[in-house]
Amino acid sequence: MRFTINKNEFLKGLLIASRAIGSKSVNPTLLGFKLEMNNDGLEITASNDDIAIWTLVPQAKGEKEIIRNFSFGTSLINAHLLTEVVRKMEGDEISLEVIDDRVAKIDDGNTNFQLNCQTADEYPDIDLEKGENTFSIPCQDLTKLVETTAFAALDKNTRPILTAINLKGEGGELTATATDSARLSKKSVEIDESIRF
Repeated sequence: MRFTINKNEFLKGLLIASRAIGSKSVNPTLLGFKLEMNNDGLEITASNDDIAIWTLVPQAKGEKEIIRNFSFGTSLINAHLLTEVVRKMEGDEISLEVIDDRVAKIDDGNTNFQLNCQTADEYPDIDLEKGENTFSIPCQDLTKLVETTAFAALDKNTRPILTAINLKGEGGELTATATDSARLSKKSVEIDESIRF
């Protein structure tokens, strides 16, 4: 795998995906990003066994070229190290080349780094395909649901089921509920009548 990419777009993609990376993991492959260069662009996948994030850095945005000089492939690179290396590089473009599935050479024209990497075959199979129950909701409505209910969720992992927000779609409403067993928060917004889950 090889590509030259706009630094800011690459860093933006890494930061989005890094939200799913934990500080510790029983499975060490989950401390890395799965990078896949394909026809669509650079796919970045991250997971911590609880959540997974997939993001795409496209080859171009309109007339602006973002990725060039690429060859297809996949690799698994430590998320923290890669993000910090890209963040500290000063060039506008970064070249990354994976050699023999073991070493990733990263260069911005001024600075060179080499990071150990692994084959992506070692990364768990994460299914991020849309299911049959999909719907769209305005961003501000989803934000309002989360902001008005998340405070009531348990913030310690002593009872993991109480650390989440329960979403229920029924009767033309999307209802979010959260509790820590001492307090309860519930908020609803309107959605399409046909959505039920």
